Amino acid sequence: MIAYGAVTVGMAVVAIALLDSGPAQAGIAVAWVVQLAVVWPLDRALSEKRDATRVWGRGVLMRMAVLGLLGGLVLTDRAVTDLPVAYAAAMLVLLFAEAAWLMKRSRAGLAGGSAGEKDNLDRTQQTG
Repeated sequence: MIAYGAVTVGMAVVAIALLDSGPAQAGIAVAWVVQLAVVWPLDRALSEKRDATRVWGRGVLMRMAVLGLLGGLVLTDRAVTDLPVAYAAAMLVLLFAEAAWLMKRSRAGLAGGSAGEKDNLDRTQQTG
């Protein structure tokens, strides 16, 4: 999890440094904070070998709620469109990073999962 946080903060810092738009920089920073806030509980659930479906679903809802909030700020003229656009673009990149992180965990045998998933995996391996 520490490596994931370090990689994503590095990506966010580079993206912020390349931009000169304050709202776009803020959108990227917000995306990173939200992403870390939703990945942390997911990592904990997977590490404890619990079913992470609800944790993952709450993360999706949180990401969408923040995007809705930022869009609402634009609609009420409290922010420019750069803010939610940068948030959405950064979140897309961070989601790809999360997918890579989850694949790495899965290959290392750290993904956890439910008993049903393990049964399905066992059956698949037995049938070839």
